[in-house]
Amino acid sequence: MRQLDNLRIQAGMTKAQLARIIGKDPSTVRCLFTAEVNPELKTVIALAAALKAEITLRSRKSVPQRIKDHTIVGGILNTATSS
Repeated sequence: MRQLDNLRIQAGMTKAQLARIIGKDPSTVRCLFTAEVNPELKTVIALAAALKAEITLRSRKSVPQRIKDHTIVGGILNTATSS
């Protein structure tokens, strides 16, 4: 969330503006950036998409190589097999 907040600041966007873009109440977005919360993945994806950012989920080293890495770009899930 800290990285998304930094991107928001770099974009010159207020939390209220970002909230309107993703269809959330401004107080909800303020809470996401200022409190210890566990946001829904769909909310994080919406925030990233609004900020033109990419979210990447990577397998842990202890997970077998056949598990795929997933990248979410603009709310679309892309998969790529790990080598």
